[in-house]
Amino acid sequence: MSSSSEENGMTSEQQYEYNMISYKMDYAIEKYLHSLSETDTYQSTMLPLQFDQATSIRGAYSSLKGVPTDVDIFGPDSPLQEEDMLILEELAKSINGLLAETNFPHERTFIKLSTRSPKDSAMGSPFMRQLLIKQMEDLPTSIDQLNYENNIMQRFIRCIPTSMTYENGHEALNIMCRSERVDTDLKRWIKYPDSFPMNIVLREFDNELTPEMEFRGFVHNNTLTAVSQYYTLAYYPQLKENQDELINCITSYYEEIVDKIPIDNYIIDFVVNPSGVKVIELNPWATTTGAALFEWSKDRSILIGDSNFEFRLVEEPEANVLGSIYPEYQDLINGVVRELGKDRTVVSSWCALI
Repeated sequence: MSSSSEENGMTSEQQYEYNMISYKMDYAIEKYLHSLSETDTYQSTMLPLQFDQATSIRGAYSSLKGVPTDVDIFGPDSPLQEEDMLILEELAKSINGLLAETNFPHERTFIKLSTRSPKDSAMGSPFMRQLLIKQMEDLPTSIDQLNYENNIMQRFIRCIPTSMTYENGHEALNIMCRSERVDTDLKRWIKYPDSFPMNIVLREFDNELTPEMEFRGFVHNNTLTAVSQYYTLAYYPQLKENQDELINCITSYYEEIVDKIPIDNYIIDFVVNPSGVKVIELNPWATTTGAALFEWSKDRSILIGDSNFEFRLVEEPEANVLGSIYPEYQDLINGVVRELGKDRTVVSSWCALI
């Protein structure tokens, strides 16, 4: 046991876990949001999460395993324990009250924890299915298989940002309580609730956001060393056509904000809109953070700035790209294209995460 562990009464294993949580929380939105102006990122407001609320979200997650996603956690068929439902009902009301106080310009709001969003459950939700049906209605089928699958992937990705938005607290908690990402983060946080703040974060949703214009940047020692297309499973020819302009746009913008960010090493997500570049969020500089079109080990010299800056895009459509996503998303896509009479193949293989 280290001397620091002995002083605070932790075992070496507990100290390691604590340090890992501390490092992750160093990149929570509270750490850098105040440093950026309203033009640099999206309007945000926060609701402190209480220990009993976090425990009830975790309890709900456990109760919801195997339960269909269209079962309302606040409805008559809810499998939640009564105490969890009562606590979450009050939390939903608090979220609704905060929503009423915001001046966000659009009806739907992006809602997440300080650490991560419930992206995993949102992408498999009934709302995601509604969005996908609308996107697939005019899917062309009289094209070659490679472009057919790429077109499907583009449309699926187009739905992802909106799928993570909500009109009210009840809708948001239905998704958050089904998220493994949320459950994992709260499992760690409730061990040290007095050491780190945890909030439910409400963020303005950008109706202009087009996911093909999202990019992941790598910053080491306050230097932007690399940038990648964020969604790596779709080919967008317009990105290649405008590559030089995109590089100039992103790198110039980064130079304007670098001194505002109180961290030296981080992963930064940008979106390029007609109105300019914005920061979506910062993520930990860690191999557990997705490297998009880079690889942490293979491209280390680039990512730490020992080699020249690189900007990477998907260069061509990927064969069997639909086999590169999780089975539940494959099932969602296959179900929608069959329902609309747009199906040409059934995808059964899988290997990677979007």
